[in-house]
Amino acid sequence: MRIRHVSAGSAVATLLGVVAACNAAPPPASTVTTDSGVAAADGALRERDASPPPPDDGGGPAGEDGGASGEDGGARPVCTLTSRLAPGDHFVTLVHGGETRAAIVHVPAVADVADTSLPLVLMFHGWTSSAEDEVARTGLSVKAESAHFIVAYPRGIGGSWNAGHCCGEAMLRGIDDVGFVRALIDEIARSVCVDRARVYAMGFSNGAMMSHRLACDAADVIAAVVPASGVNVEDPVSCVPARPVPLLHVHGASDPLQPILGSLVTGSGSVEDTIDAWRDRNGCSPDHETTTPVAGTTCEAYTRCEAGSEVRVCLISDLGHEWSVAPFSTTDVGWDFLARFSLPP
Repeated sequence: MRIRHVSAGSAVATLLGVVAACNAAPPPASTVTTDSGVAAADGALRERDASPPPPDDGGGPAGEDGGASGEDGGARPVCTLTSRLAPGDHFVTLVHGGETRAAIVHVPAVADVADTSLPLVLMFHGWTSSAEDEVARTGLSVKAESAHFIVAYPRGIGGSWNAGHCCGEAMLRGIDDVGFVRALIDEIARSVCVDRARVYAMGFSNGAMMSHRLACDAADVIAAVVPASGVNVEDPVSCVPARPVPLLHVHGASDPLQPILGSLVTGSGSVEDTIDAWRDRNGCSPDHETTTPVAGTTCEAYTRCEAGSEVRVCLISDLGHEWSVAPFSTTDVGWDFLARFSLPP
């Protein structure tokens, strides 16, 4: 690998009266390109202790009903790579399916001194958006520094992801984006110490749909997912996860592009349909807890599910088609949720 430097009918229906605003975090200053010999181009679950520990918000505290306690201490595997990417931003490319694919990868400062492998979060952009947009929109690179995880922002073909019945060029051409994600995880793990039991997916809009699809089709490598502003558009018959997958879905109740009741324009179903389907797949009891972590945001938690999995949904009134930053932070709440889960041993 060469490295070169460049410039850089459920209860869900009751959650409709609910508030948060949205701002953006600053983008990275520069990038480093990791070039893999090609020209750079555009079961059971167990909870793990997180750093810092999750607060009592929409993501839910560790050890809550339906999940394991995580009392084993969550020891991370020892890192054995002798050559690693330095902390900072890197541009990773690979060839998959005859296409040169790419991602921005942020390695936190702790990776330079830690002897253990770190979790990896994959953040998928929306249709017509970009990896760079998500760096700015989500602030996940900043979060990665304090919470000690690696974050990757993959680039979709034509600014889109083949999430099933949506969207754009990737869907029309039948791009194997699930295969690309698997290859990307392998590529990143060749140069950064990745805890393969703690690889997660987050996404916005079409990227949220992609996160749902990964929960359906890559449950053997993705430990948990946090989709925002995009429902599951995978064919229900085809969505048969290898194991129950913990999921936190965040959505604006005033979203005009992905309405919570569904869209005739995109052909996407309702948030309620998506959550009900995941409850069924994860074998969840209908018992649930409803909370209001901040004014205008209502969350429902289904924690009595098979194999310690959970299904959670948070609806934010007055939020449109946006990534919520404050007072409800999808980045913070999402990480607190993800950090509690890992793949089975």
